[in-house]
Amino acid sequence: MPYVSCILAGVGILSLTLQKRAILARSILFSFQFWIAPLFYFTYMAIVQRTSTVAVIAGCLELLFLAIYQVLFRRLFVAVTAISPQRLSGMLTYLKVGTWILVALTVPLYLQSGAGIFSEGSRNEFLVGSRLNLYLDYASGLVQVVMTPVVAAIINAERRWRGSVVLYLVLVSAASVLSASKGGAVLSLLAIISLLKFERARDFLRVLLVPICGAAVALSVTVYFVGEFLSLEPSEMVSLMFSRLFLTNDCRALAIDWSRYLGDNGTSVFRESFRLYAGLLGNAPKLPPLGQLLYALQHGTVGMVGANTSSTALLIAYGSDIGKSFFVLLLAGISLGIWLLADIPCRWDVPRLAICISLLSLLSQDFLAFQVCVNILVLLFVANLIKTMLAGILRGSLLAKGNGTGTPMILPR
Repeated sequence: MPYVSCILAGVGILSLTLQKRAILARSILFSFQFWIAPLFYFTYMAIVQRTSTVAVIAGCLELLFLAIYQVLFRRLFVAVTAISPQRLSGMLTYLKVGTWILVALTVPLYLQSGAGIFSEGSRNEFLVGSRLNLYLDYASGLVQVVMTPVVAAIINAERRWRGSVVLYLVLVSAASVLSASKGGAVLSLLAIISLLKFERARDFLRVLLVPICGAAVALSVTVYFVGEFLSLEPSEMVSLMFSRLFLTNDCRALAIDWSRYLGDNGTSVFRESFRLYAGLLGNAPKLPPLGQLLYALQHGTVGMVGANTSSTALLIAYGSDIGKSFFVLLLAGISLGIWLLADIPCRWDVPRLAICISLLSLLSQDFLAFQVCVNILVLLFVANLIKTMLAGILRGSLLAKGNGTGTPMILPR
């Protein structure tokens, strides 16, 4: 933690000093997980003075993810800061629709007993055995991913916090506390701030006064209520929240520690990585999700307790040399595919770039969640395709009726 913190602070200071737009500093603020992953592998190898081929490859993969993220984040920043007054109404529509969708997705989750802060054990117990809850939870996460740059675009255009923006942030903060998240609302606010751009310094001071106060309130509420849920004193809760920023590396670190034990059982990296699809094909995984398994081996935990299952941790923990090689090629191919997907020209540039960055983050941080989100996006794509086809059929039918003879009319140019 000290080494990585110093490196990130150094990169941020240099970016603020040398870059006009401070893109690197903004990218750290928007999603620091991309930076922490490769820094972990290379600081680990430097500190312990021990390297392995698979750890080096894992570090290089995380560097690839970071490089693609930098390209996509720069494009997102340009798109968000270039929103014209003519496009503002579209952003406001996105915000309105997104807010209502978020409410519709989250309310059914937290009306259940034992969800989030109301749970007697793990805050994610309500996801066990309920695929509906799982998909509702990740769908709400995707909505928040899209809303982050949308909110930033609105603030950039209006240079103020309108009521609909404040309402959305209050809802996100409430959902974060109810889910027992350790600072999720604050991280969302920091991501929004990273996309703000004003010509005058006093505009920054005027606009950021409200979010700074809001962040302080959200932080205080999180420390008190979530700390009470976890039976922690406020000082312990603050320390845990800071440490939580680095716990994204838990699965990677433990995978290195237990790789010899896990690698000796001949477990397929593809079967343990693509758990849902392997089960559908009749070749179900042998072991629990890697993050939970590593916590059980290291700490003796049970149930939905564990780290996020990083893709490079899966690479380190499982598979033969041949299996690892194909898995590396697959991960690199998926990341490049996400890059190409972000390049597809369309009018929804801001939501598309935000979703692509989120998919890339999940590809690095939580490979199992990545698959769930891909499933959701595929379902949305199919639904939109069906809607487009039905609209085309209906339009053709109306044109035919308008002719009066059943023959489609030829409309003038």
